[in-house]
Formats: sequence, C-alpha cells, structure tokens
Amino acid sequence: MQKIISELPKNSSLREVSKENLELEQDFENYFCKYIVPEVVSYRLANFYYRNCLENISLKRYYVSITNVFNIFPNLDDIKDLIKEILELKYNLTIKSENPLIINTWRS
Repeated sequence: MQKIISELPKNSSLREVSKENLELEQDFENYFCKYIVPEVVSYRLANFYYRNCLENISLKRYYVSITNVFNIFPNLDDIKDLIKEILELKYNLTIKSENPLIINTWRS
C-alpha cells in the first residue's frame, strides 16, 4: 500500500486515482464487449462448423458456453449482428437458423 501511495502524482488523491481506474475499467469492458467477444464467438462457431461438431442446440446456448470463460457477459442481442458479419466476412458462413443453430457457407 505504501508503494502505491508513493507512486501517486503529487496533486492527486486516492479518490481521483480510483475514479480513473473505474473509467479505464469501463472503457475496457466496452472495448472487450464490442471487439473481443464477437471475434471469439465467431471463431469458435466457425471452428465447430468446419469440424462438423455443431449439435442440435440454439445459438444462445453456444454463446453462453463460449463466453463462459470470460467474466464479462455482453447481451447476445447487442452483438449478434457483429457475430453474423464476422462469420460472413472471415469464415464464409451464414446463420440460417438460430434455434436450433444451422450454419451454411454462403459462397462457393
């Protein structure tokens, strides 16, 4: 604790530093939810598809299973369009049905 206090700028208080840390944490959560989670979910879904491992379950269950390793859980409805776009652009896949999840290639 003493080391942390000694590293503080001369004109700041612990309250200001905590506020800055909170803002950085919120920025990280927004960044993580917008850029990292859709990439990871898309990659895993494409991996499941190309290895013929898709089962007869919904997109939501796959999403929960894939994001279970993170401590941040963005709402699926908020990032579903990003996931679909990444699947199309990077992996040549489209989601035909969400319940049960059916994925097909969209170009040959």
